Order: sequence, then structure tokens, then C-alpha cells
Amino acid sequence: MKDLVCRDQTVQALSRSISRGLGGISVAPDLLKSVLVTEAWRDRIVESTGERALFDRFGDFVAAPPPGGLGSTIESIERICREDVQALSALDDTLRRCKKRRRRSPNVKQLSMLSEGDDAGGPVSPSEDASLPAPTGNSRRAGLRRLAKQRPDLHAKVLSGETSVHAALVEAGWRAATFTASTDLDSLEKTLRQRLDARALADLGNRLMAP
Repeated sequence: MKDLVCRDQTVQALSRSISRGLGGISVAPDLLKSVLVTEAWRDRIVESTGERALFDRFGDFVAAPPPGGLGSTIESIERICREDVQALSALDDTLRRCKKRRRRSPNVKQLSMLSEGDDAGGPVSPSEDASLPAPTGNSRRAGLRRLAKQRPDLHAKVLSGETSVHAALVEAGWRAATFTASTDLDSLEKTLRQRLDARALADLGNRLMAP
């Protein structure tokens, strides 16, 4: 029982950090990781009400109003942890697993309400996890998911901070290497000579000279 209350304390800390906006961004990713890794969002006792909060899908937990849930959206949670690849990866892993499970379970109920007469196994409202499509495009979460599935070695390097998501995708051959260059011609020439080999420079020259 004490553990269920401790879980709620972490959830409430996360909820407060989200409500503070920019003021809580610095601590929100670490709190989110704790909530995800320990699955505190699934089953806990809300300390302020004494109610048992049970969720089967993370999207339901995020959407539910406080103190039972976060009163937020998956998109907002993703933006909050965008710069923390460990939190972002944990979020994506949780959403992916929730989408697979599709179990039937109660949403938020008091312990006293979970009696034999209740339809505790009845259907719950559609959660964001179930309807949210897999991340696509150039989002960091999409890159992390692809690395986790197809290049776990590079995924591990990203999570350890050894490399970035972009660099890992480039190394895997799924994204072209990019760089910035000045419009000053001398600086541009220097950058191109540093970044491109002789063959690429010759090809670029021919293309620029073409009508």
C-alpha cells in the first residue's frame, strides 16, 4: 500500500512540473522517466483522495484530469521530453507496448467501487495510444523507434549519449549527412572542400556549370 502512495507522489510531482510550463521543463523529463520505468501511472493510490487509480493505457492516464491523471496530451508530453532521448525512448516504448496489449480494464475507480457488481472488465474509452499512429517522418521519436527495431547497437549509443539521433541515422544510411555553410564565397568554398571529396566536388562543379 505504501508503495502505491509513493508512486502517486512521483506522478503528482510530474503533474506539477507540467502545469508550471517552462518553469518545470527542467525536471519533467526525469520525473517522466521515473513514472514510465516504474509504471507508476498504471496502478497507484491518489494520496489526496485515497482513491485507487488504475489505467491500462498511458494515453488514458495522460488525458485524465488531475489528480487521477495529468490532464494533458501525448503530443505535449512528447514536446516536453524531446531533448531527453532516454525519456523520449521510454515514452515511445510505453506507447508501443500499450498499443499491443489492448486489454480491458477499469480506468479510475475507488477501491470500494471495485466490487463484484461493478463492470470492472468493461470497455474503456478509446485511448490515445490505441489510435495514435506510429511516429513517422523526421521526428526524433520516429528515428529512435527505427533504431530500436533495426539497429539496437546504434540505439544504445544514442541512449548512452555517445552519439545523436541524427548521427546514428546517418551512420545507418537512413538519412543524408547535412551541414551549414556561409553565403560568403570564400567560406563556402572552404566548407565544401572540407565536407566533400574530389569526386563530389567535380560533380557539383559540372552541375553548376550546366545551363
